[in-house]
Amino acid sequence: MHNPAFNYGEFSTIKSQAGLNSYKISIKEWVAKTNAIGLVAKAGRYGGTYAHKDISGSNPNWSWRTIIAFRPNNLNR
Repeated sequence: MHNPAFNYGEFSTIKSQAGLNSYKISIKEWVAKTNAIGLVAKAGRYGGTYAHKDISGSNPNWSWRTIIAFRPNNLNR
């Protein structure tokens, strides 16, 4: 997915703090700070975290999803 409004400056700040044990970020904060698309976090009775099928992948392991999401031949367009 192409996102011309993605905030790369804020992303680099988050990335630099990501290894710290004291740093936490929620999906809602991630979307708000970086203008990310394809992720939705909803609170309430039918809430949850939802991702576009190109991001989520089919394997529950996060590292495998990252590999699949960034391989262009696996993306559905």
